[in-house]
Amino acid sequence: MNTTRINKAKETVKSALRWSDDDYNTHLFDNGIEYLKLFTGEDNNLLSEYAGEQIFWNWWKRQYLLLDELFIAKLPYIHSDNHNQLINTYDWIHYSTAFSIDETVFNKIFISSDKWVGEIITKKTNQQ
Repeated sequence: MNTTRINKAKETVKSALRWSDDDYNTHLFDNGIEYLKLFTGEDNNLLSEYAGEQIFWNWWKRQYLLLDELFIAKLPYIHSDNHNQLINTYDWIHYSTAFSIDETVFNKIFISSDKWVGEIITKKTNQQ
């Protein structure tokens, strides 16, 4: 994962939204949990299992970076003096794009999730 790219996007988002590190990280975490609820069918045991894995969070941060970059690309077209509009646009991109996506994108995201799911299963199997 390119940390410079991630940090640059994170700093741009935080600056645009006037967020602290905690604000940004809370948003990322809450959306990750919401995604896992969809992915696991809200099976609490499976959700807890995946949420406790760094493999998932590394994958989620990469997905989140793509959405952050989409938001950054839209920044020149948003009235930056309207703070609510900035936050609403950011939320819309992250919620609607991540959770209400077309079948092609959905399949690509799930295919890319195969790696972290497989690694978690292998790790847990080897522990037994």
